[in-house]
Amino acid sequence: MGYSNFKKISQIEDELGIIPLSKNLFIDNVKPVEPSEWLKTTLSYSRIIRSKNEKSKSETIVQPMLLELVKQNEEHISYFSGSYLDVNTEKGLNGECDFIIVKNTGRIRIKAPIFQIVEAKEHDIKLGIPQCAAQMY
Repeated sequence: MGYSNFKKISQIEDELGIIPLSKNLFIDNVKPVEPSEWLKTTLSYSRIIRSKNEKSKSETIVQPMLLELVKQNEEHISYFSGSYLDVNTEKGLNGECDFIIVKNTGRIRIKAPIFQIVEAKEHDIKLGIPQCAAQMY
């Protein structure tokens, strides 16, 4: 099976016992952070490339933002790109993950807790939630 085979909310409810809830995790007093000049320049270059597929978009848009996030918080977090997260093959909890953010423990292994980034499927973010939930599980 694999993470990408989780396509419906009912699957994560029935197979993993996860009941998804919608909740605003951002506190009202969170202050915006100004992006660095490097990030602004890098993202401006992404317009030149005209990304047409998910891999290209993730390389030119998502990865620079994650690098910036980690650089500004490197004592707290690190991230993995294109890593395999094989937890339980029988349940379909295995496969490659686009991006995973983890608490920075100095280790080179992925350890819980993780923060998973979901990509929109067919231009609908809700279609990516089951795969994201399975990866976080």
